[in-house]
Amino acid sequence: MNIVIIGGTKGLGMVISKTISNKSDKLIITYNRDEFNATAALNELKKINKKTFLYQVDISDLKSIEHLKYSLTKRFGQIHILINNVGINQRERLSEITENSWNEIINTNLTGTFWTCKLFGEHMFENKTGSIVNISSTAGIKPFPKSYHYVAAKSGIISLTKALAKELSPFVRINSVAPGYIESPGKKKDLKLQQEIPLKRYGKAIEIAKTVSFIAKDATYITGQTIVVDGGMTL
Repeated sequence: MNIVIIGGTKGLGMVISKTISNKSDKLIITYNRDEFNATAALNELKKINKKTFLYQVDISDLKSIEHLKYSLTKRFGQIHILINNVGINQRERLSEITENSWNEIINTNLTGTFWTCKLFGEHMFENKTGSIVNISSTAGIKPFPKSYHYVAAKSGIISLTKALAKELSPFVRINSVAPGYIESPGKKKDLKLQQEIPLKRYGKAIEIAKTVSFIAKDATYITGQTIVVDGGMTL
């Protein structure tokens, strides 16, 4: 099985990369700018699965995505699973948002997700099998201020996933996973906020990664859905 993880070299993406593949899979991970740390991630992942490969892509650039799809299908043939994990955020008041900051976040989070879904989704449809998982956010379900471009993009991913699931059926399953507040190394927890979560704790990246792996590989009768992993925060 050939698995592509967009943004699979750090943070949640790295945990997904470690979780989803086994030794019989070929795992392709991508990065954008930080080649040094991406190479370090590749070397670490090769200890788990020697058939791990690293490619560069700028998810906000259609030509870069087209080149990635061409390169991967030429080298590996059929792509079976795509995980869209790229996402950026910038906390800005309404008065602080500029055309550039709006476009940067929408183009990376939403537009890039659309083009990867389109290009790889059509490839999967032609091969009559495939699974796509988009990483959204509970911000797309329960929006908060000061991240208007981010919540618009993440909400858009949820609706995009539903629409694509109809067109790409019956051969391609496409779902999204919406994490809530997740523990992050070096990031201080908001203890007041933590008490507002029904399970009274932040989630762990491995809990998101296991959900992504299940939806991508094993949930063969689920499509068009957004799986919320937030400890009950959005209830």
